Amino acid sequence: VVTTTEDYVFVEDTTNLDSAGNATLVVSTAPGSLRDCAYRDSATWILFEKSGTYNLSSPLRIKSNKTIDGRGRNIRITGMGIQTDMSSNLIFENLTFTSPAISTLDTTSRRALSIHNGTHHVWVDHCKFEEYPLVQMDVKRGSYAVTLSWSRFENAQTGILFGLEPDRYIDSAQTFTLHRNYFANMSKSGVYARFGFLHAFNNFFLDVDYAGLECTDSARCYIENNIFNIELPVVVYRLYEEDGTPVESTKGFPLMRGNWFSVGGSEAKGDALKFVPDYSCDFDVADAELAWKIKEQSGPR
Repeated sequence: VVTTTEDYVFVEDTTNLDSAGNATLVVSTAPGSLRDCAYRDSATWILFEKSGTYNLSSPLRIKSNKTIDGRGRNIRITGMGIQTDMSSNLIFENLTFTSPAISTLDTTSRRALSIHNGTHHVWVDHCKFEEYPLVQMDVKRGSYAVTLSWSRFENAQTGILFGLEPDRYIDSAQTFTLHRNYFANMSKSGVYARFGFLHAFNNFFLDVDYAGLECTDSARCYIENNIFNIELPVVVYRLYEEDGTPVESTKGFPLMRGNWFSVGGSEAKGDALKFVPDYSCDFDVADAELAWKIKEQSGPR
């Protein structure tokens, strides 16, 4: 159980003085903190004693076999975000990732949740991501078996980055499933996919300035029964020449069916290079009733 909103504690070590006679400042993880619970080696189900804001002053690199469960509390995580590194069996439930975070719109901006370096079997459910300026969540560097459900993405440039540019890393084996998520007030896109296998169904893209989903760089995107309240639902090229001609090497491969385009747009042609998800799932019809349900019931409960 997390018992404190503190992250680190700072203690003066009077037995170790510098040349000016000042005590050395010793920094350690606060006992009972979210960081303290997440850094344990054993399987841990992390609950919270009380609601509050838990500010991460450095990235929290979570270990395997952890559940961070905010149900029954109002848990707000701010600061440098959570990172995974070759971790597995992780659940993030009923959390709000919010400001203050690093606010500059450049590549040093922290993600609220970064799943990378071969991390696998991750479930993110009923979480809210808001006001992380560049990208709020990413799945990259060979991570797979990641599922995102009933979560909200608001107030950012891009909600989710799936994969990296090919000159940095080719994520050909990564897999990602997202369903019943809500995207609003994005200045670029809801989801930006590069390489790997993505299955998106029953999501609601309400307010995105560019595209709901960018399926580029050989990504195989199975897109079904989503709601697109935007004029450009899906983009399939990452780069274009100055005259507007698409760069073929940056093309993605979607398969679209059963989607609802409430303000225009149409199904992008393609067969996702024969990619079909290898699991069964229950779909809702993409209509106004589903849109209302996702908007009202996504995010923390």
